[in-house]
Amino acid sequence: AEANRLYGISFVEMGEISNMDAVILAVSHKVFEKLSPDTLNRFYKKRHTRRVLADIKGILDRERLEEAGYLYWRL
Repeated sequence: AEANRLYGISFVEMGEISNMDAVILAVSHKVFEKLSPDTLNRFYKKRHTRRVLADIKGILDRERLEEAGYLYWRL
């Protein structure tokens, strides 16, 4: 509610996210730490073979994601 009031944006359930060109994880919420490559794959456009993922807090397993074909970046 606050994000909508301040910035005019609304959030959706994570299961509704799809058709993305890239994904940015900017916070280290526990739910994000548990994301597997298979779950993350559902967020991207189907035509993408190389998925771009920016993990600002560095909470995910870089090696696992790179092995799964991700272009993985972290701070």
